[in-house]
Amino acid sequence: MPIEKDSIKKPNLLYVEGKDAELFFVYALRSLGLNNIQVFSFAGNSKIDVAQLLRTPASEGVEVKRLVIIRDVEVGTREDAIKSIQSKLTDAGLKAPQSEFALTRTDCIEVGFALLPTKDIEGCTLESLCVNMLSDKSAAECVDSFLKCCNKKYCGVFKQEHKNRLYSHLSGTNSYKGMKIGEAAKAGAFDFESEAFKPYKKFLTSINS
Repeated sequence: MPIEKDSIKKPNLLYVEGKDAELFFVYALRSLGLNNIQVFSFAGNSKIDVAQLLRTPASEGVEVKRLVIIRDVEVGTREDAIKSIQSKLTDAGLKAPQSEFALTRTDCIEVGFALLPTKDIEGCTLESLCVNMLSDKSAAECVDSFLKCCNKKYCGVFKQEHKNRLYSHLSGTNSYKGMKIGEAAKAGAFDFESEAFKPYKKFLTSINS
């Protein structure tokens, strides 16, 4: 897939799945003051192309030092997702870490990966993580009741309840109603200092130098 950026402008690259995740992490990095990381996105987990990303022209004087991939586990198991990422890194001639939130070095570049959310949080997507990072959780009880009612009366089991749950929370506020994840991240809907985001904050901070 074509890399939708003119050039690599920073020495540390974050490679994520989809535009929502790209904007989410752009505003996460901005909120945390991590200014030496550039975010790129791929259009679906099967479309990860590490070699093509690294062939993206770099601005004068910029050399890639680190590359981290972050993706969800909406399809398959965490083990499947880890093996898939490791395979993509290996195909690009890079030594893949054995586990999440770790870095390995090949020549002059370090690589790592993480999955969304962490395994102690229920769910398997960025939306699952976002629900646990909400700055305003005042509608939580109402959202639970609403989703249970909809499931019972109309829909059966939601096919993507993580999306229904997050956007119900956002719709239950004056500040974030109608927003997509990137817009909500920019507006302050998510707490990037939250416990749920702490492992990602620590990992991203470690590659910011």
